[in-house]
Amino acid sequence: MSFERGEGRVDPIKILLLKYPRLLIIKAAFEIFSQHKKIDLFELEINIKREFERSNCQKRA
Repeated sequence: MSFERGEGRVDPIKILLLKYPRLLIIKAAFEIFSQHKKIDLFELEINIKREFERSNCQKRA
């Protein structure tokens, strides 16, 4: 199973689907897109972790 596309670039969505639920990845991608940033693996991972922290804080309250 290869994650490479076209010119040898890696698809960050396929990589993250192995670790996180699809809904969190989509939500993080839209968040990055709304900030007019480039969607890459690093940015997606940061936004997903932020969302986990946010949801954990709300559950504790």
